[in-house]
Amino acid sequence: MAVSPEPPSGHDVNESAAGLAGVLHVLRELVHLTGAWLMLEPRLEVKYALADHFHDDARAVTDLRRRLEDLRRPTDDAGGPADEAAALLDRAAQATSAPGYIAIAYDELKPALVAGLQAQLDALDPLVEEPSLRLLTELLHRQERHVIELGSGGAPPQPTADPSLTRAKPGAPRPLEVLPALADPSRDAYVEIAAAEGGAGAADGDPARRLHDLMNASICAAELMARTSHEQPGLPWEFHADAARMVWDHLRHAQVHERLMTTELGCRWGDHPVGFAEFRALSAREPAGRLAGLYGIDDELAMQRHAHRREALGRHGREHVDAALDHLLTDDLRHADLARAWGVFLLAGDEAAYRRLA
Repeated sequence: MAVSPEPPSGHDVNESAAGLAGVLHVLRELVHLTGAWLMLEPRLEVKYALADHFHDDARAVTDLRRRLEDLRRPTDDAGGPADEAAALLDRAAQATSAPGYIAIAYDELKPALVAGLQAQLDALDPLVEEPSLRLLTELLHRQERHVIELGSGGAPPQPTADPSLTRAKPGAPRPLEVLPALADPSRDAYVEIAAAEGGAGAADGDPARRLHDLMNASICAAELMARTSHEQPGLPWEFHADAARMVWDHLRHAQVHERLMTTELGCRWGDHPVGFAEFRALSAREPAGRLAGLYGIDDELAMQRHAHRREALGRHGREHVDAALDHLLTDDLRHADLARAWGVFLLAGDEAAYRRLA
């Protein structure tokens, strides 16, 4: 970067921190709300996109927290969102359906966030505040992509010069309200919901049905982890960041299952009924019990899922299939590690108590 002969003209440290904190507050609450609504969005393609954006926004919060630490401004007492942002977030929290939440989040909140990010970028000194410039530029491009993918306009928003949405308001952080729980997740209308179900992959010995069940199990795991994150706002931020990574991994796995069903087994999502018995049983448990039920206490469940996938797809020397399954296994093993660490944390470090939950 060439050095400008002009004197620095950007933010002072307090102004920069207030702007970053304002963005952090908006994204933190969007992560919280998306965690509630993900399971209630019936459209599979929209569910995939929401999980991707959920992960993006959680990673952004982590990056913003680190930048605020660089600026020696603690994140735990960095105030709350500006009044305009708070009003939009309150409306999003009061939505009565997943499409209603998406309309507010992607047609109002995220476009306003884009405008605020652009205003901050326009005002900072690109040399003195280069770390913030890199961070805000990445955030801006992500938010523009989100609006293109799920906003009703299908185009990047036109930013204004109003930065008010992304400037933190002094005071105590806003408490995050937990939305009422609903029993079952939502599926597309063409997907039949079975009255009863067996274990994942156990149906009739049919390989296509087996992989279809595993795909549904991946979607349910994502929905349960997203809802668990939403229901536990008081846990350390690192838990929510890990949960967001697991949510996206699970729905990415579902996409892999969907592709393999189509290319290898001549089956499509919705060709078989799906059930929610395991989802209901796990959602009734406390967070540590959910983690133990979803991921087990060691690597055994991950290896069982891997074996079910391999059995469904057979062993015919197809390197692309084996490579895909090996990648899914590495994710599953990492999930087991994360679940065990947070499960023990939730039980005050009592690993024996966690093992008794499986």
